[in-house]
Amino acid sequence: MLSNNLQLKTVNFTEKEASVVLLIASGFTDSQISSYLHLSNSYVPTLIKRIIKKYNFSNRCELAAVFVNSFYLSST
Repeated sequence: MLSNNLQLKTVNFTEKEASVVLLIASGFTDSQISSYLHLSNSYVPTLIKRIIKKYNFSNRCELAAVFVNSFYLSST
């Protein structure tokens, strides 16, 4: 379930985090992300879990939604 404060939540992702989350938001699978970013297949799920935990998200869907929201707010 998405947080009720989604529209208020913005995150300053690191460059590496942003590149991974951008691909998640674009619909890439873990395998596609690892191939695109030249990362190990086993590292990508671990990295995503760390990002979710670091920013206290519920799941990768909320992570992607907040990323899109943060990107949108920073460009307006």
